[in-house]
Amino acid sequence: MRGKILGLVLILFLLTIPVFGLSTEAIEANNSLREAEYVIKVLKEANLSTERVSDIYLKAKQLYEAQVALEKAGGKPDYSEIFNDVDEIKNIKEKAFLLMDELNALKLRIKDSDVNTSEAEVIYKDAVREFEDERYEQCEILIEKTYAKLSELESKAARIAAFYEAMSKTFENFLRENFKKIIAAIAIILITLVVTHNRIKVYRLKKKLELLELRKVILKELIARTQKDYFEKGIIGEDTYHIRIDKFGELIRDVNRQIPLIKEKIARVEKPEKKLEKIEKRKQAKIKEKKLEKIEKRKQQQAKIKERVEALEEEDLDKITERLLELEKKMKKPKNPIKRIAYEIDIYRRRKKIEKKFKEISK
Repeated sequence: MRGKILGLVLILFLLTIPVFGLSTEAIEANNSLREAEYVIKVLKEANLSTERVSDIYLKAKQLYEAQVALEKAGGKPDYSEIFNDVDEIKNIKEKAFLLMDELNALKLRIKDSDVNTSEAEVIYKDAVREFEDERYEQCEILIEKTYAKLSELESKAARIAAFYEAMSKTFENFLRENFKKIIAAIAIILITLVVTHNRIKVYRLKKKLELLELRKVILKELIARTQKDYFEKGIIGEDTYHIRIDKFGELIRDVNRQIPLIKEKIARVEKPEKKLEKIEKRKQAKIKEKKLEKIEKRKQQQAKIKERVEALEEEDLDKITERLLELEKKMKKPKNPIKRIAYEIDIYRRRKKIEKKFKEISK
């Protein structure tokens, strides 16, 4: 702490040292240059680049020396440009520290974001590069672009999350409403896949078996031809004959070894398929049996109704009419369109018959 105080006192002392023989404006310009030197020192201590401010300072110092020489020669010096350069150095220093804080804050903002920030990170890296190269104006623009890109990505992620949430709810409701149908469909698909897979496998195995049988036939033909060439035509030697016969015989033994294995595989694959077919046949038989039972029950009901109607025709017309009306109320109209038409025709016929009997009585 004591060292920092001594340093400040020394700087103030140096700033107040008069430059003897020069004007007040020259002294103030010299003090400004001292302030610029201090600013450059602060930037270096903060590990910030000082190339830009050093160039400005060097230009200002050279200008100062030229104006001092002009003043000593009796000319009219102008120190205003020196003050402007020092002000620029101070502004650059303020902007550098401000942007450094903004970059650190932006880095934390990117780190804490829950979305994919790869696009924003690219712009952020460009901003850091511009800052390190002392192009602070461009760095400031890129910082704003990074924030804008982050907002865009987070907004897009929020919309996607809302969409997926709505879709998941819709899908969940769909599953709840159609759970039984979906399970049934999955079961049908699985059975179909199993049956189809087994059939394809059986088909391939049978094709392979056919090829082996064909190969066996060809090999036997080659043996017969070799024997003919040796015994009848005599166009091949004994060594060649024995080599060919041994080779063809070995190949036939290999084919004979593979054929039972493939037949065994075919039997294993067909066995569950046959079981499935039996299960399916049993299901179809049960469904057919239930349909026949329903048809039989319906026939019995219709027969009973017909018997009751025929019995009613022999009774008094008033009772017939009354009971027929009650019967119509009790009878359920068939859902089948054709049966419903037959029902209506039957009722209409019976009404006409009653009306005819009434007319005969009235006469």
